[in-house]
Amino acid sequence: ETRLLGPALPTDVSVDFVIANGAIPLGYVGAQTIQATVFQNGDTDLTNVPVTLNITGTETMTDTQNVSSLLKCGTGGSLVTFTPFSPTLLGSNTLTVSVPADAAPANDTLARQMDVTVNKLSFEHAGTPADGGAGFSAAGAEFVSRFNVISTQLDSATLNFFSATATSYRLVV
Repeated sequence: ETRLLGPALPTDVSVDFVIANGAIPLGYVGAQTIQATVFQNGDTDLTNVPVTLNITGTETMTDTQNVSSLLKCGTGGSLVTFTPFSPTLLGSNTLTVSVPADAAPANDTLARQMDVTVNKLSFEHAGTPADGGAGFSAAGAEFVSRFNVISTQLDSATLNFFSATATSYRLVV
């Protein structure tokens, strides 16, 4: 049974994900490619939607990319790739991706933190809570990550998002 409680909004563009490293070591990685996914959840196809990345904090940068087409009802989202970001200072930056204000403003903006550190390289964003994770059967499995570095001097990596209740882990670097 389906119940419609009101008319669909004509325009409801959402920023669903900001895709970037959560921490990078200064001088050991190249320019950072920051991406976002956006969807049109309203009932009208849209064209030429501007999507803006605004970086604030230790360093600043703004970049706007145009999405040529977003299909209605969330059926055709878009992966937006911004101009690469090359930090030069240690510190914390906030990556905020936004779309123009619409009928549902609560999902028009999404922010993630990127720390530029001496020696940390991580997908995890500071301040982002664990939200369930993933599990495996008794047969076991592997989590695999790949980090691209531009220096041979980076000599350690840490995975620090495992649950304290699990029985064992094996980390290979």
